Amino acid sequence: MAAAPPSTARRAIAWDLAVVGALAVGITILLLQRPPTLDYADEAYVLYEAKRLLQGEVLYRDVFEIITPLFLWLVTGLYAVFGVDIAVARGLAVALQVGAAAATYACCRCLDVRRSLAAVTAAAALTVCQPFWPIASPHWQSTLLVQTFLLTLLWARPRGWSLRWLVSGLVLGLLASTQHQTAAPFALLGAALSAFDVCPTVPAGGRGRAAARAAAALAVGT
Repeated sequence: MAAAPPSTARRAIAWDLAVVGALAVGITILLLQRPPTLDYADEAYVLYEAKRLLQGEVLYRDVFEIITPLFLWLVTGLYAVFGVDIAVARGLAVALQVGAAAATYACCRCLDVRRSLAAVTAAAALTVCQPFWPIASPHWQSTLLVQTFLLTLLWARPRGWSLRWLVSGLVLGLLASTQHQTAAPFALLGAALSAFDVCPTVPAGGRGRAAARAAAALAVGT
C-alpha cells in the first residue's frame, strides 16, 4: 500500500494529537472532581514510605518493601519539589491515567483502528478499571509502562530498526524498576518478537545475526 502524502500524514497526526488532548482534559476534570478515597492498600503505605525516604531513611534498610523502587523514588521526588501533600498523590494518579489513556489510543491507531473507536476504547478502559483502584499506586505506573512497551512493539520499524528494540528495552527496564514481577513475562515476549520480527524482511542466511542484534538492542536498553 502506498504511503500517505506528507500533508495527509500531518493532518492525521494533528487530529490524533487533538483527540489525545481532549482525552487528557476530560480525564483530568473527571478524576479531580471525584471525592478523595481512603484505602489501606498501596497508597496508604507507599505515600508514608516516600515520606520516610524524604526524611533520610534508606529503602530496603530502614524501609521494608517487596517491589523495585522506581515508584517510591518518583513519589519522593515529587514530595521534595511540591511538598508532602495528598494533592501530590492525586496529581500523580491523574497523570498516570492520562498517560495510560494516551498509550491505549496510540496502540489502537497503530493497528489502524478508527479514530473514534480508539478514543472510545481509551475512555472505556479508564471508566471500567479506575473506579476499582482509585488511588496512586505502582500498579497504575506498571499499567502505563506495559501499554507503552506494547506501543513500542507496534511502532513501525524505521530504517535503523535496532533503535526500536533499544527503546523497547528502555521501557522494559523502567517496568522492571517499578514492579519486577510484571516485567518478567513481557521480557520473554519482547525476546520472542525480536526474533520473529526479522523473518519477513531479512534473507534466510542473515536472520540469525539480525535476530541476535535485535535481542542485543533489547537487552542493552533494559
